[in-house]
Amino acid sequence: VLVLEADLRRPKLARYFGLEPKPDLRSVLIGHASLDDAVQPVDRNLDVLRSAPMSGDPSALLNSEPMADLLATVRMRYDIVLVDVPPLLSDAAGALVASQTDGCVLVVRYGRTTTGELGDALGVLASASVRLLGTIMTMVPRRARIRDAGGPGGHPAAPADAARVPNSAAVGAPAAPSLPMTVPTPTPMQHNGAGASAGVTSSEKQQDVLHP
Repeated sequence: VLVLEADLRRPKLARYFGLEPKPDLRSVLIGHASLDDAVQPVDRNLDVLRSAPMSGDPSALLNSEPMADLLATVRMRYDIVLVDVPPLLSDAAGALVASQTDGCVLVVRYGRTTTGELGDALGVLASASVRLLGTIMTMVPRRARIRDAGGPGGHPAAPADAARVPNSAAVGAPAAPSLPMTVPTPTPMQHNGAGASAGVTSSEKQQDVLHP
């Protein structure tokens, strides 16, 4: 498995995984480093290609021929490629990258992502002809997870096509955090949640946020 970080505005995988300051995605795309030099193994079956903060608009770089060639190369080299893309509603690069993969896993945040944001994000994916593989809801309180588990014995039921695993998938969120984090640091691939607070205080707002 390769995790490829395509969020060039707010990259976080180096911190999450404790990666060394080796060449990053941009270095590979502009020809300053090879893929082998940039990829870092973090486990026996898991490699990471990190990014570094980039000034300016990264869309041109992420929608370039070198990016397409890189995705084709890693598709052949790895069984599964997860591409961490920028928030869909604040950065056009997210949909551009997602359109080059087999599909997208949309990340939404419990108690923060609004139904409007979710609808807008789905519209962005549809406009880019991106296949939606599924949705991950992050920061769900423990009580809600227990209460709303849907399958036998409290386990969620698996989708009918769960066995059909794509070779490459983009992982993205509708919007980026707008406030400082007030909850424990999430695990990798959860950092692009649409909000920064795990809950809301306005009852009117609660009617418009996503809950299981």
